[in-house]
Parts: sequence; C-alpha cells; structure tokens
Amino acid sequence: MAMFVRRWASTFSSESGKSIRSGAIGVKVGMTHTWNVDGKHIPLTAIRIAENQVLEVRTKEQHGVDALVVGGIEHNRPWKLRPSLRNMFASKNIPCKKEITQFKVSPDNIIPQGDVITTDHFQVGQFVDIVSTTIGKGTAGVMKRHNMGGGNASHGGGKMNRKMGATGGGTDPGRVWKGKRMAGHMGCQKVITHSLMVYKIDPRWDLLFIIGSIPGKPGTPCFLTDARRRAAKDTQTVEGVVPGIQVALSAYEPGG
Repeated sequence: MAMFVRRWASTFSSESGKSIRSGAIGVKVGMTHTWNVDGKHIPLTAIRIAENQVLEVRTKEQHGVDALVVGGIEHNRPWKLRPSLRNMFASKNIPCKKEITQFKVSPDNIIPQGDVITTDHFQVGQFVDIVSTTIGKGTAGVMKRHNMGGGNASHGGGKMNRKMGATGGGTDPGRVWKGKRMAGHMGCQKVITHSLMVYKIDPRWDLLFIIGSIPGKPGTPCFLTDARRRAAKDTQTVEGVVPGIQVALSAYEPGG
C-alpha cells in the first residue's frame, strides 16, 4: 500500500559507501540553559524523541533505495486519519502516528520493522542536523520580511515611511524582475540547522538537550539526523559539565 512519506528529512546518498544511520522524529519542548564549571553560559534546546517506530524497511532491490520509513508522535485523534492510513497502521500493529518520514540508510544500519527508536540512538557529544519549521508570521511588509529601510518618516515623507518604493521602471525594463523582494507571507518554512552538539540525554523523559537553538515554537515537530558536515569521529567529550544539572524536568511532564 502506497503512503505519503516526506523525503526531505534526510538527503544523504547511500551510494557514497559511507555508513548512514537512521534519523529520528522529535518535538521541540522549549529552551533552557546551564553553566559549565568555568561559569560559561550554555543555551540548550530540549527535544523529546516522540514514540518513534520503524513502519517499513525499503531495499534497493525492491524499492530502488535503502531506507527506513519511521513514524513518530502518537496521534491522539486517529479517527481523523483517512481509512487507508488507519488500516496501514492496524496491519502493522503499530499505533497511529502524526509524522511519517523516510530516512535513507546504508544496508548495515537496517532496523527491523516495529522496532522503537529512543534516545539511546544518540550519544552525548555527537553532532546532529535538525530540520524544523519556522514560526509563521502571516503577511509581513518589506521592512519586517526583508529588512528594508523604508522611506522618510519626516520632511514631507507622507505615508511612505514603511513602504518599499519603486518596483521597476516604466520604460526600461518596463516590468517587474522575477524574484523582486516584496511584501508577502513570512515564516512556516522548512529550515535545516547543521552540526548542533548533543549536550545531555535524559532517558527518563526521552529528552535530548542540544546546544543552541532551532527554529519553531514549542510543540514543533523536528527531524534529527547525524550531522552531514561533521564525521562520526568528530564526536566530542563534553567536559566541564556541572554534575547534576539543575533542570526543571517536572515542567516537561506530559499534562503537567
């Protein structure tokens, strides 16, 4: 049975001969911070690895690509899914998921169907790439969307203080160039953030703490893969961590 699968979460090529692991689907919980033993401030993003299970194993012989179809974030209203998708989950004896994506893998990293991907899939000190959706801003003007300067706010400027000005000459070129920056919809775009380091893992709550920030508001789905610009050998030992980092984990408790 065919099913809709997002393929932008991983763009690795398994033909390069490299060992490529599966990614995981997470949910951005929010941001916190900590300090190391030298007193340096470290901003952290908390990501919950949300109910990841392998839905399908795809092979190059049968499907043209070595990949895993992974589902994540358990659906709390499965009756809203179309019947064909509900039947697909039922046939695999897997709870309905909100997000389904495909991760290309090398043949030596195939995970059997039905297996669960947890925080144990990652390790402290490794680098990951994260794809998430930016916060939607609706229709925005050129000053907010493209950081334009606007017109004069005084000296006879009229109502031009936040307008973009001319868009093209009347005679030459006599048209508006393609790609001209104008007002329009802003945000709600898929963005990848490269090479973020895993600072801490809390298996009690299925949480990863990543150094830095990622786009999106709390509750935004995100897709994590091994960093493509940093090799596995670049995994660093996190030194200088204060023992027993004080993080208000009770705030991340579902329903809490």
